Amino acid sequence: MLWLGPIEELWSCLGAKLSPEREPWVFAAAEQLGPARQRTFMTGRALLKHALQVQGILAADAPLPELTTSKLGRPSLPETLGCDFNFSHAHGFMTLSLASGPQGVDLELAWPDLKRPTLSLSERVLGSEELATWQKLYVPVATELQALGVSPERGRVPQVKIEALSSAAQAALGEACLYFKRQWTLREAMVKLIGSSIFALDHMVVDVKGGICGFKRAHIPRSADADDEASELLAMLMGKTLPQGAFVSALVPEVWDLSVTGQPAQLVVSWFVPDAAPPLSAQLLVDGKFEARVLTPLQQLQLCLV
Repeated sequence: MLWLGPIEELWSCLGAKLSPEREPWVFAAAEQLGPARQRTFMTGRALLKHALQVQGILAADAPLPELTTSKLGRPSLPETLGCDFNFSHAHGFMTLSLASGPQGVDLELAWPDLKRPTLSLSERVLGSEELATWQKLYVPVATELQALGVSPERGRVPQVKIEALSSAAQAALGEACLYFKRQWTLREAMVKLIGSSIFALDHMVVDVKGGICGFKRAHIPRSADADDEASELLAMLMGKTLPQGAFVSALVPEVWDLSVTGQPAQLVVSWFVPDAAPPLSAQLLVDGKFEARVLTPLQQLQLCLV
């Protein structure tokens, strides 16, 4: 199950669930963070406690159990609860995935943006077919930029305002940026599923046409005594069977004002869904209440080793 809402509204509705007497470890950990991160940290723990209670995993009068943290900082619930969770937050929003199996989720806000992604970043992240799709979407934008005398190099952004583009080019830019965010969140969710970091990016395979995604079998080290971080991260896959399921990218219903600098924006989320999962839905916090909303799937890719 996914839970999603604005961080400030989530805290306003759920913050009272935490107390220094019942969850002293949460408050102690928050004190070690800077002011900007404290609210996000506390909100995540309050949302986790709420979700555990609603799904009957945690009793209404029970405190949130202390989480364990991996070497790379991935938090986990005690194994006795029999479930896993994962957080993601972006642009003032937070999402939580909670289920009986391993979890990985990533949330991003997509809007027409000339600064991101750059061509160099797209070439770095996307596979050949994905890059071709992104470039096709971007053609009307590139054409108008050239007409304006702007030819950005790789890694550099065009020094022109989006208002200089026609409405058709702005729409094309929005589609291109949304497509990139779909593929980016997919990779981030894969990384977070295995408790890795973005250093694992080069070891991933995403074949949209073939409907599969996963990790390159040949790049998984034979020994856990790896020297560099990327190999050490991937060593966690050694001898393990990847969880059965698929990664799904979906659009979040437009129930909030998401405009950015006057441009329309959309929340896109990618997360791991077990094979036996029900139809895609999420609990969205709207006007102080959680509402079940069906999500619009954009793509679904089976997880595997390739």
